[in-house]
Amino acid sequence: MRNVRIVAVVLLCAGIDPAVLAQTGTVLKRRGREAELVDSARYSRARKAFTIAKGPATYVVEEAEVEFCRPPKPTGLDTTTSTAELAEIVKTHRRLWWDVKAFERLMPMYVRDGRNEEAIRLFRDMHPQVAADMPLALHRCYWDALKQEGRLRELERELRSTVQSGSREAAAWAYVMQGDLLSRRGNHREALVDGYLKVVVLFQDVKSCRRDALRRSIATFETLGDSRADTLRRQLIAEFPGEGAT
Repeated sequence: MRNVRIVAVVLLCAGIDPAVLAQTGTVLKRRGREAELVDSARYSRARKAFTIAKGPATYVVEEAEVEFCRPPKPTGLDTTTSTAELAEIVKTHRRLWWDVKAFERLMPMYVRDGRNEEAIRLFRDMHPQVAADMPLALHRCYWDALKQEGRLRELERELRSTVQSGSREAAAWAYVMQGDLLSRRGNHREALVDGYLKVVVLFQDVKSCRRDALRRSIATFETLGDSRADTLRRQLIAEFPGEGAT
């Protein structure tokens, strides 16, 4: 119930009446105007505009004028396990709210199934639209797809960009991936210094990847025959009780 109230407050602050969003029609929100219900909406990538139908009228609204447009939720969006169905939603609902939701489900499925080129194309197609709101999990899926396809120069550019301008959490994960690349090339000491240990030492506040960084550091020290693996193993167990290194 508390989360519902929070969402309602956020929507009201943005000038959006939650009661409008709760209705079943297509909601159009133009910049500087209140959200309204329309009969239907179509988006044209070529024209960068929406064609809106409302009552007897049909009119065109330029993309730059639209804050969002949300038709009824596609059937199966939350439940389908079919990549084909999700890909169809991304295609048919472009700029119509649900394409982003379908993208967020589809991207990890592509990577899981080894369909990395499709994942790369999908991410690059959606990135201009999602931009700064792109979830870190999808960035990591994109990195994994580039790595699996051997497109390492592109991946290295992405990691450098993330370290320079991303959030602390994103930068920490970028250093973990950088360590993986260096380790893959047999540069184990560099993997520690320029990857895993940076996270262990400099990003202690980033908990989401700390276990991974510690585990990789331990494994790399063991590969090098370095006894510091034992010190980090004790640290790992102290921070994550019951955990051992694998």
